[in-house]
Amino acid sequence: MKWHSINITIAAALLITLPYGVNSAHCDAESWNRALKLQQELDQKYNFHATRFNQFLQIHQAQPFLYQEFTADELQGLWQSDNHTFHRHMQTQAEASSVVISRINEEKRLLDPLVNQANAMEKRWVSISKHCKQSGSQSNVISGWQYSQVNQAMRKDIESLISKLTILEGRYRKEVEALENAKPKPQD
Repeated sequence: MKWHSINITIAAALLITLPYGVNSAHCDAESWNRALKLQQELDQKYNFHATRFNQFLQIHQAQPFLYQEFTADELQGLWQSDNHTFHRHMQTQAEASSVVISRINEEKRLLDPLVNQANAMEKRWVSISKHCKQSGSQSNVISGWQYSQVNQAMRKDIESLISKLTILEGRYRKEVEALENAKPKPQD
């Protein structure tokens, strides 16, 4: 009988503390390691795209745009001239700008899911932080909260990167439009 009452006492103690244990279950090494691994993957993806953007921006800044160098009338005059070198240059410029637009759209398509991933990671870290608070692990509460803030900032940075790409895309679209609009229209 004595063992039975000890087992009941232990079972009762476990049942009383079970919700507490379940609530703090996300504040364990396995949850932290899984979250840190996902965080590292997200950081690497963001850094890859941020580096690509910075490289592209350097190329973009060195790129002369004909719509900025010439007026619409001057571009029309170049198209109407007999100088085939200018014609090839302008056609190549329009084609290259179209390729850049396509690549910018692809980059934005690849960046778009990162916004949701950063948002999900922010929520994950908030959840972990709450569970750590319930288990009394103050240092983990602070670390989890800091990670959530990092993801909030990353989400804003990704959105800013997409916005900047949209602005750059607009410049290349202007180039294509200016060159195409300046071309002589075929006579019917």
